[in-house]
Amino acid sequence: MIRHKSKRLNKQLSDNVLDIAKLGQFCVKYFDNVENFNGWLDTPVLLFNGEPPRRYMNSIRGRELLKQTVNKLKYSHIA
Repeated sequence: MIRHKSKRLNKQLSDNVLDIAKLGQFCVKYFDNVENFNGWLDTPVLLFNGEPPRRYMNSIRGRELLKQTVNKLKYSHIA
């Protein structure tokens, strides 16, 4: 959003922003606060080939993977 603040967002970019916002709300609810969520996003995770999950937020598929992973954490208590 910061990169495009001076112009109108196209539909795809608007959809991406909304999708990221929804994912953020979902994950912050699980991690209890933004700081914990950001900490997880920046920590290498084996499920993401040892990369930080934040690297996957820029694609629809990556965001789906993040949500699935948090759901697994939520319901099966895996790390």
